[in-house]
Amino acid sequence: MDIVPKSVIEGLRLCGDDKLISGKAFEIIIEHACQTVLGNIAQNNEPDLSKENTNLSVAKQCHGSVTVLMLEAAKHDLQEEQLGMILDDCGLPQKQKEAFAFSYNHYKEDLRDKLSKVGRHAPNLVDVEWRLDYNLKNNRINKVNELQYTISLKQDNGEQVDLVCTRDELQDLVGKLKEASKALERASQI
Repeated sequence: MDIVPKSVIEGLRLCGDDKLISGKAFEIIIEHACQTVLGNIAQNNEPDLSKENTNLSVAKQCHGSVTVLMLEAAKHDLQEEQLGMILDDCGLPQKQKEAFAFSYNHYKEDLRDKLSKVGRHAPNLVDVEWRLDYNLKNNRINKVNELQYTISLKQDNGEQVDLVCTRDELQDLVGKLKEASKALERASQI
């Protein structure tokens, strides 16, 4: 499978060498990588491997490789068999493959949820509220006597956008929205 770069495969191969990374250290690295991606641990906080017989530079490379593989596997929604084939290519011992698969299955939905929030997609509009205000005066002019519409657009990400406009500006906005709606209808019929 070509979903992970060769450098990640090579990094995971190093993790399979008990002389460089112990089995316990590998489990700590997996847990730390998942918790870091999920935002439960600060990114500059390194896993505590002081009690393990571990080469620290290899541990950092292993951490990066584990993180990339976890994210790529979650991104592609890999099943356990597909993940197993990648781990076989890395030459990991059975115990480490099982530890990785267990963590992947445990955190898969959380990782997919986190990935869904990354990127450049516009939030969806879920509700619109409006209010009509009549301004009698303001701090610069004694008499204003104008209508002002306040429109609140609520988005699925919890944010809210407020628009304040006059009657003419609101009519212009409604006209442009109708034009956009008609253009969308024409485009969907093609």
